[in-house]
Amino acid sequence: MAVHESEDNPRDRVISLLKELFQFDLADLDFGIYRIMNFKRKEIERFIEKDLVGKVEEELSSLARQSMDRQRKELEDLAVEANRTLGEGTIDKDGEVRGFEGAAIVREYIEKRKGLSKTEGDRADAVTL
Repeated sequence: MAVHESEDNPRDRVISLLKELFQFDLADLDFGIYRIMNFKRKEIERFIEKDLVGKVEEELSSLARQSMDRQRKELEDLAVEANRTLGEGTIDKDGEVRGFEGAAIVREYIEKRKGLSKTEGDRADAVTL
């Protein structure tokens, strides 16, 4: 029972591995556990292809949103701290740096902002399970 290398899509790969686990390729056997598996095959396939994968995608999406929200909050806190430390307007209301680019807190802000932008871009381009 080999995993098919042609499955580039992670979702298809998971489905294939689960079908292999449930030994759907042995569907022609009609005794013992195979008889039960054949009887419940359509239910198991529906569960694998729709319910399970859908729930996993939903949870991964939720975790990604939580992570991005946390990163945004950290960025906002850094902007407030930079403005308090270096003077109001160092980082404007749109999040643009207006001075003190060499200060450690501003450099940290810039790096976190780049990281968040990359995360948001990756999320938009991501292939889901």
